[in-house]
Amino acid sequence: RGRILMPKVIAAFQKEHPFVQVKLVETSNEEQRIKLLNHEIDLVITNFTEDIPGVTMQDFYDEENVLLISENLLDNIYGRDKEKVLEQVNLLGHIYPLKDCPFVLMNSDNIAGRIGRNILNAAGFTADVKVTSDNIETLLSLCIDDCGACFCPELLVRRALTPETMVKLRVIRLGEDAKYKIRFGYAKQNYQWHAIDEFINIAVKSLNDKAL
Repeated sequence: RGRILMPKVIAAFQKEHPFVQVKLVETSNEEQRIKLLNHEIDLVITNFTEDIPGVTMQDFYDEENVLLISENLLDNIYGRDKEKVLEQVNLLGHIYPLKDCPFVLMNSDNIAGRIGRNILNAAGFTADVKVTSDNIETLLSLCIDDCGACFCPELLVRRALTPETMVKLRVIRLGEDAKYKIRFGYAKQNYQWHAIDEFINIAVKSLNDKAL
C-alpha cells in the first residue's frame, strides 16, 4: 500500500496543504497499532481485525491476497502435469496439490504472511519455505525469478507488475479466507485534527478516481 497508493495520495494532499509535512511510517501492522496507541503516529491504514478502545476506524477498501507462481517453476516441478495440478487446486478449494512447490513468505506479523500461513496450515502440509521477509517487493522479485510461490495483495499485482511480467506468472485465487478490509484508524480525542479528515477524504477520492 505504501508504494501503490501513498505517492498519489500524498501528492494530492500536499497540493491542498503545502505547509503540512507528511512522515510516512512503513512498518508491520502490529507495530503501526502500537505506535498509534502510543500517539507516535496520527493515522494508520491497515487491516484492523477487531475494535480497539480509544481508536476510531473507517473503512477504506476491500483487499484480497492471491498466490503467485511462475510458469517456469510450475513447469520445472510438474512438467506436463502442470495444468492438471492447477485444476485440482480449483476443484479442491485448497492448495494441497502444490505441496511440492517451494514458497517465499512474508513474516507472520504482516497480513500477507499471516494469511499465507493460515492457508498453508489449512492445506495440511509443511511448506518448503525458501525465504521469509518483511519486504513484499523483494519476495515478488524472487517469485518472478522462479524461487518460490508468493502470497501477495492482488492490488499490488495489478498496480505494480507489467503485462510482460504477468504473462510469466500464474495467479491463483484463494477464496474468502484471503479477503479482508483495509481501514483507517486514528486516536479518539476531543479535538480532531482537521488534516486527518482531509487526508482520509483525499485518499478515498484518489482511490475512486481510478477504481481498484
